[in-house]
Amino acid sequence: MRDDRLFDGGLARRRPEEGPLQLENGRGETAITRDRRTLGQTNTLLERGVDLARLREDRLRKVQTEMRARDVGALLLTDPINIRYVTGVSVMPLWSATNLAHYVLVPAEGSPVVFEFARAKFRAEEFFSDVRNAHYWQARFAEGMAAERSGEWSAGIKDALTGWGVGDAKLGVDCLDYHGFSALQELGIRLTDADDPVEAARVIKTTDEVELLKQSAAVCEAALYDLAEAIHPGVSEHELLGIFYHRMLSLGGEHCFSRLLSTGHKTNPWFHEAGSKLVRPGDLVAFDTDMTGPEGYIVTSRARSCAGRSRPAHRRRPTGWRMSSSRSWPDGCVLG
Repeated sequence: MRDDRLFDGGLARRRPEEGPLQLENGRGETAITRDRRTLGQTNTLLERGVDLARLREDRLRKVQTEMRARDVGALLLTDPINIRYVTGVSVMPLWSATNLAHYVLVPAEGSPVVFEFARAKFRAEEFFSDVRNAHYWQARFAEGMAAERSGEWSAGIKDALTGWGVGDAKLGVDCLDYHGFSALQELGIRLTDADDPVEAARVIKTTDEVELLKQSAAVCEAALYDLAEAIHPGVSEHELLGIFYHRMLSLGGEHCFSRLLSTGHKTNPWFHEAGSKLVRPGDLVAFDTDMTGPEGYIVTSRARSCAGRSRPAHRRRPTGWRMSSSRSWPDGCVLG
């Protein structure tokens, strides 16, 4: 069935108050809901895109299911990767990986409490109703008052748990320093490992997570292609890594956990990182991406290529990437 509003600028004349446009397929059934406000954006017309609200809800639900199965009353998460998984919020993840500057308290039922940088609270307030100022207690922030500050912090955690009625239940923790861990123990809080329920939840991938993994893999492949095209004698390892980063960032990737790009004699033994070494003719080029793609989904691809050399065609070494392994989700994951 033809809808004349789709032709001759009809969409431009469509009034916003009319709501999304309903299209019918050949059987007279509504096939896709198309909203004129999203025209031109990726995955809005012909493919179902990632529903980030549903993604947040599904991941939190999975974690809370695993908590209840283990009789865990709440989780106290300081690891930015875990925080992002249960909330979808990521604020300065690399800096926060080594500084306990924001954290989340997750109940087995209900909505989490997010403790965030005072000036970054708006990032979480869009999704959660209970967002509070984070309390800093590490020695690097509190100087000589780390023990006192950690006591104040743990008392606030205890109050929140008591308010939920789980003050005597097990509290799962992931990454804490000495002062934070000791302060919780001194209040008699029963501690357990938070990684167990969180990792169990990660094994089962939702449809939105699978789509994000596909997007991350596509970003990684495109960046590897640019890197491979740039391999030639005289280019430095720094330059090659920069080319990969440029394409990765421009396509929505976030960062790489390592700089494991090496050439020539540096490829064996492995674990040399990129440096100022220049590629020579015939050098092997090896790279481990360890790439964090869109919305934090990781792709690890190990690839190797060979720099061309001036030799007869029948004796030339092959060029182009040879993938020794490519992994974009944990072994044993289940699609759910």
